[in-house]
Amino acid sequence: MHFRDMQDHSAIPTISSLRATHGQNEVLFLMRTKWVLLVCLLAVSMATAQQTPPPIIFFTDLIAGPASGNSDTTYGSTGGVYVTLYGNFLDNFTSVQLNNASCLTVVSNPTAWRWYERMVVKLGTACTSGNFSITTASGTWSGPTVATSNGATLYGGPSIDFTVAASGHIYYVATSGNDGSAGSFSSPWRTIPHGVQTAGTTSGNVIYVESGVTAAVEDGQSWGAALTMRPDWSLGTRTSPNALVAYPGVTNVQIGCNSANCNPNYGLRCVDTDAWTVSNRGYWTIAGINFRSGGGGGPIQVAGGELVDNYQSKGWRLVANDVSSPNSNNTTAFQLNLTDSDQVLGNYIHDVVLLTTSRLDQAFYLSTDSNKTEVGWNEIYNNKGRGGLQSHSSNLCYPSCNGDKTGFALHDIWIHDNKVHHINEEGLLVDTVDPSVGNGVRVYNNVVYDCAVDGNGDCMHHQLSGDYTSSSSYYAGMGMTNPDYGNSPPPLWWYNNTVYATGGNGTFGNWWPDVHVSGQTVTDRVANNIFYSGSASVPYLDPEDYTGAGCSNSDTFSACGTESGTTNLMYGNGSPTFPNLYASSLNVNPQFLNLSGFDFHLQSGSPAIGAGLHSIVDKSGTKSITAPTYDIDGRVRPNPPSVGAYEYGSTTVTKPNPPTNLSATVQ
Repeated sequence: MHFRDMQDHSAIPTISSLRATHGQNEVLFLMRTKWVLLVCLLAVSMATAQQTPPPIIFFTDLIAGPASGNSDTTYGSTGGVYVTLYGNFLDNFTSVQLNNASCLTVVSNPTAWRWYERMVVKLGTACTSGNFSITTASGTWSGPTVATSNGATLYGGPSIDFTVAASGHIYYVATSGNDGSAGSFSSPWRTIPHGVQTAGTTSGNVIYVESGVTAAVEDGQSWGAALTMRPDWSLGTRTSPNALVAYPGVTNVQIGCNSANCNPNYGLRCVDTDAWTVSNRGYWTIAGINFRSGGGGGPIQVAGGELVDNYQSKGWRLVANDVSSPNSNNTTAFQLNLTDSDQVLGNYIHDVVLLTTSRLDQAFYLSTDSNKTEVGWNEIYNNKGRGGLQSHSSNLCYPSCNGDKTGFALHDIWIHDNKVHHINEEGLLVDTVDPSVGNGVRVYNNVVYDCAVDGNGDCMHHQLSGDYTSSSSYYAGMGMTNPDYGNSPPPLWWYNNTVYATGGNGTFGNWWPDVHVSGQTVTDRVANNIFYSGSASVPYLDPEDYTGAGCSNSDTFSACGTESGTTNLMYGNGSPTFPNLYASSLNVNPQFLNLSGFDFHLQSGSPAIGAGLHSIVDKSGTKSITAPTYDIDGRVRPNPPSVGAYEYGSTTVTKPNPPTNLSATVQ
């Protein structure tokens, strides 16, 4: 900023005119006054530009629970459940409330979690159902949380942050406990399986697991897991779920074993397919726990029954867990299968199958018939198997399926605000989805980098796998008329992602093998992204047509109609490619803050700032969405927004205009 940009020259007298009407000392005083005022204005402007953005709450661990009955008096003699708030810019808060009431006790001030923050509050007996709010010097967040806003669309839960339950109990598990005890803070249970099998038979209960508690042996349910979740122990409801949560501040609760080839194979596992033969069961929140597996299963496998019979398990919320299988050689770390209306928020999924590399091992796997799922604010790091995050649906007994009623295209999936990096192949792989159903399929505000390190795959990728059953005769054999191979419009939306690729086939691409059938027109609409190629061998785009043949760089949409885009920034490997498919591409250095250190925040003056579209329209011009309201850090996006996952740090703060008609009078 220059001083001259802050002045109205027509209103400030010149030095020669001052000398003509005032003495030399008065002129010097005026000059000094002028510069002092200007320096003060500059200081105010700089301080404002560096001001912390207003607070934001992304999500909470619990969404329901009692406001009384907590036998733990560590943080007050009365009250209810502890709730962890996850958000950003929460430091130096002046108040935190629920439903506009100061009924909360702050248990822990904001501390770091992933790239944002978390803090813990305890409900008081005066609390009532409503939204959380928090106030700092920069403003007030008054809810609902971002995840609650999304969840009203996908998860289908209440449209408020927290429901104060009229019933439900608060239990504790501790290393000093006994499973014959009452489960209170002073008389806790000893084991996690006992707690789940007891509290899960009714709704609205919360189990807090204290420091050092582990469940590392098979729980006796014959499902090869340290913790088996049967439908008989999953009797929560959408508005009154049950919860298994680490006690505030505790980081060493573990479920599953961690050494190579250890038993049980799974950490947490639901019974599935034929064993889950009931409807509307599930509704567990599981938060703050370390899940491990060194066997051939996985740390977490949440499953249910067949979609056709409405036997999917429902309402699973996996929040801020630490999930890893470093000593395993064949496992998917985190899997949802035959489920519905789930939230996967704020988890750290890392160091997956480090002993071998298998193209079947995903870090996070949204698998067969798992719909209405929100996946947000997770960090996925270091998978030596295949992908970081993949969706895929196929009939479970492929290729021989006698009476199998599984394997439909997935729908209602939002993947947003995740960091996915150091991945052997694809970072984000969306497979077998139908964006025409419900609220569509959206991928936005993700940061994906250091992917495809083994040279295979695209960092972001859309495909229809070869083992997906697209034959109408398969479904006709079950008396079903819908072949369910996916339809469009609307398209699959990819927007405001930042992708940095140094290996693989491209920063973004798709694949359509020979199972594609006539009439299937699932398309991608790609906008407001940054595609940075860090290697001359990595193209920006890697599209194929519906026959599975690679598209030509000169192809129009009529020749290669699988994807289209607008207003993406492509840099690092020459001019933007596929100009007839991708309009208004930018070809400039985005000026990341520290590329070698994988810090993709934007520097001041970056051409990515304000270069995006607020309204993103599909190729036909008939469908549209808006850019995300917030960036991945939680800064408000202006109109127009920046391209990529980040806004510039100072662009969301309104700076005062410099005063005009500045003058000084000498007495």
